[in-house]
Amino acid sequence: MEKAGVIERKSSIEHIIKDHTCCQWKTRKKRIHQVIKSNDEYFPKGWKYDTMENGMLSFLEWFKRKAKGATDVFLQDPYFEDVALFFLASADTESEYTVLTQTHLKTNSDGSDAIVPENDMPERKKTIQLCILQNPTLFNRMKLIVKDIPVSDNKLHDRYILFTYPNGKSEAYTLSNSIQGATTKQPLLVTQIGDNAYNKLRIHLTELLDKNSIETIYDYREQKELPSEDVSEIADPGFYNWLCSRIGKESEIDTRLILEDIFGWNTIPKISTFGYGLACIPDSENYNIIQNAAIIIKNNNEWIAILKDFILAKHYSQYPVGFIGCPHFGYGYRNPSYLVELSFNEIVSRYNIYILEYAGIDTDTFRVWGQYYACQILSKTSPEEAIDVLKQLRRTLVTIRYDKQITPVFKATTVLLNALLLQASYCDDYKIMDILLKDDEEWCRALGALLLVYYSRNSEFDAAGALNKISNKNELIHVCKLAWGLQDRIADMNLFYSRLIDVYENKSSDDILKELVTLLQDPYIIEYKIDFVEKVIKPLIEHGFLSCKTISDYVIEGIYAKSISADNAVQLRRILPGVLYSLNGSFDMLVIKAKNTIKKFLANVRSIVIPDDDSLFEAAREVINLRNLLRDLLYLCDLNENPKGSTVKHLLTEVDAELDKVGLHNTKLKFE
Repeated sequence: MEKAGVIERKSSIEHIIKDHTCCQWKTRKKRIHQVIKSNDEYFPKGWKYDTMENGMLSFLEWFKRKAKGATDVFLQDPYFEDVALFFLASADTESEYTVLTQTHLKTNSDGSDAIVPENDMPERKKTIQLCILQNPTLFNRMKLIVKDIPVSDNKLHDRYILFTYPNGKSEAYTLSNSIQGATTKQPLLVTQIGDNAYNKLRIHLTELLDKNSIETIYDYREQKELPSEDVSEIADPGFYNWLCSRIGKESEIDTRLILEDIFGWNTIPKISTFGYGLACIPDSENYNIIQNAAIIIKNNNEWIAILKDFILAKHYSQYPVGFIGCPHFGYGYRNPSYLVELSFNEIVSRYNIYILEYAGIDTDTFRVWGQYYACQILSKTSPEEAIDVLKQLRRTLVTIRYDKQITPVFKATTVLLNALLLQASYCDDYKIMDILLKDDEEWCRALGALLLVYYSRNSEFDAAGALNKISNKNELIHVCKLAWGLQDRIADMNLFYSRLIDVYENKSSDDILKELVTLLQDPYIIEYKIDFVEKVIKPLIEHGFLSCKTISDYVIEGIYAKSISADNAVQLRRILPGVLYSLNGSFDMLVIKAKNTIKKFLANVRSIVIPDDDSLFEAAREVINLRNLLRDLLYLCDLNENPKGSTVKHLLTEVDAELDKVGLHNTKLKFE
C-alpha cells in the first residue's frame, strides 16, 4: 500500500427480453481509478510462514510508532481487557492513555453478545482492576485512565484509536477487531478516519465522556494522592526528642520504659511517633526493639486492645497517625492485599507462592510508620487478634467497588497482611498457618493452605499433620495439585499423591476424569503431567476404581480437538501421545477421531474452487498437526516395541498419502 496501486471498477447495464439477456455494449467499458493514498494498515491473522510476519507484533510496532511523542492516546474498545492493558504498557509511557470500554458487555462462545446484569460486578472489570493491581511496577509509571460506560447508555460497537501530538496534529483510526483478540482469529484492518469524519467523531466522543453515568475504573491522577502542602511526619515532637535519647539502647528495660511512657498518656500520637523513631534507626536495632516489645506485651490484654484499636479505628485518621492525606503512594511492589477478595482456588496458586518467598522485600509501608510497626508488633504478639483485625478491615474493603488503592482501609489491609505474611514466612512454629487453616472464612483457609505448600519445601515440616487439618475435600485436592505444580521444590511429593488418591477414591469417576482433562490442558510441564498419570491415575486403575479404556477414551475426547487445533500450542499436541503411552491405553477413539479429521480435510479440499498454496495449507492445518501427533505416538510405541504401533503407522501412512496427493509433501516436512 506504500506505492499507489490501481483498482478496477466495472459497470454494465443489462436488458432482459423474454428469456434472453443482452449487454448494452458488446465490450464492457472499464473505468480505472488510482487508489487514494492513506495511512491504512492491514495485519495478518496469527503468523504467516511465507513472510515470517506475526500480525500482533506488527500491529504493536505500528502502535508504538504512532504513540511515540503523542501527548494523548484515546482508545474506544468495548471488549478491552488484560491483553489490551499489557499492549498499551508496551508503548510510550509518556503519553496519557484514556480507554473507554463497556465491561457489562460480554461475548458468548458462539460469538453473540450478552449483557451482565446491572447490579452484578462484571468479570472483565475485575480482570482489569486485578491486572493493574498485580503489576504495579508496570502500570504505576503509566498515565492511564480507564472509563466504563453502562449498557443502559446503548452498547458500544466501534473501535477507535485517536492520537494527539504536541503540534496540534491528530490522527484517528478505526479497528476491525478489539485489541484483546486482534489478529488472533481474524486479520486486523486499521483504517484512517478523514478530517470531516474526525471532527464529528471528536464531538461525539466528548459528549460521550461527559455523561454522568460513566464510571472510572482506574485513574492514575487519583492514585498519587499528593497533598499541596508539606505535612509533619512526627505526631508528638516532645516525645520524639525524649525517644531519640533512648531508642538507640537495645535492652529490654529501655523498651519497657518506652512502652510505659506510651501507655501513660497521649498514647495514639506516641505510637505513631514511636514508629517514626524505629524507621530512623538501622533495621538490626529496630528488630531487637520490636522483638522485645512483642515479648513484653504478649499476654497484656490492654496493650493488645490498644494496638487493635490503633490499626482498626485510627487507620482512618489524618497522617501521620493514619492514612488520610498520606503523601506517599508506597513502593507498589508485590502488593498482597488483593488476596483477601479472591476465592480459595484463586489464592492457592503458583503465582501467590512468590508473595511468600519475597515477603518483607519492597513491601508497601506508605511511610505511615506507626501503623506499619503496630501491625508488625501485633502479628508477633497475637496472630489471632491480627487476623481478627484483618477480617474486620476486609469487610469494609470488599464493599468498595472502585479506586480501592487510594482508600485508607486498602492501605491498612496491605500493611497488616504484609506483616502477617512476613511473620508466617520466617517463623518456624507454624502458628499462623494453623489458625488460618481452621478458620470459618474461605479466604483465611486459602492463605493457610498457601503457607502449607510453602512450608512443604522443608523436609522437617510435618506436611502430613498439616494436611489432616484440611477438612474440605475439594480444598485438599486443590492444595495437592498446587504442590504437584511445584513438585521440583516439594520435599515429599509422594505424600501429596497419596492424599489425592485417597480423596479421589471417594469421588465419582466422572469428576476425576473432568479434573484430569482440565489438568492436562493447563500450562504445566509435560513431564509433570505424565508423572501425575503415573502416580495418581494408574494406582486408581490398579485399585479397580477406574478402567484404562474409559480414561483413554475420555482423555482423547477431551483434548484431541485442541491438540490438532491450528492455533494451539505444540506442547498440548505432545501430551496426548505421552498419556496414551503411559497408560498403555486404548487407541480406538483416536482412530475414529483421526479418520474423521482426514475426511474433513478431503471435503475441505474438494470445496476449494481454485486451489492455491494458501487455501490448501489452510485446509490441511489440522491434518498436519495430526501427523505430528501420530509421529510422536509412533516414536513412543517403537521405542518400547508396543504392538499398537502398527495401528498408528497405518494412520500415519494414510495421512501422508492424502497430503502428498494435493502437493503438500514439502510443507508437512517443514512442520515436523
